[in-house]
Amino acid sequence: MVRVNTRIKSVLRHLTTATILVAVVSCASQNQLSPISTPAPDQSEIVSTNLVIDTDSILRSHNSIRNRLGIPELRWSTRMQSYAAEWANYLSGQGNCIPRKRGMIGLARQKNGLGENIQLIEAKVFGDGRTEISPVDENQVVSDWVQQGVDFNYTNNQCAAGKTCENYTQVVWRDSKVVGCAAASCANNSQIWVCNYDPPGNFLGQKPY
Repeated sequence: MVRVNTRIKSVLRHLTTATILVAVVSCASQNQLSPISTPAPDQSEIVSTNLVIDTDSILRSHNSIRNRLGIPELRWSTRMQSYAAEWANYLSGQGNCIPRKRGMIGLARQKNGLGENIQLIEAKVFGDGRTEISPVDENQVVSDWVQQGVDFNYTNNQCAAGKTCENYTQVVWRDSKVVGCAAASCANNSQIWVCNYDPPGNFLGQKPY
């Protein structure tokens, strides 16, 4: 009886060892097939357009007005820059150079959508009908949006009757953290400038700052 028990114990010990070895081998095989990796940071390639803008200049122009109002500065986002470039490319081509917004942009990719400002710069026209791209700088584009501030009544949080000021309120929306912009020229030498913001601004009933 003692010999049988000793033998059973020996068999169980060998089986336990074999089970552990199988488990180790199984885990090793799984790691080889599906290695655990740390998610890589966003390194998506920036979408290009046929116009190059000074990103530092347009960011400074945004933050100049935000500094005057004592609200946090925006940071530059290459992701927002690519969103802006996608839409600038579309409007300058298939969109017939008509400046219009996408509404809740990137809704499928971004839970709350993105804020957006658009500016159309008309072509320079000569007497003989020739056109060329008008000289424009980044500060002028942002300044055109900021000038809408004269038609914004902070007390009642409304634009003046018949006026537009949503571009201004997006530039100075306190909760927006990042911005990215791009521009593209159209066949008629007009230009479409687009800036996207995240988080978006202009929520109904909320003041910008």
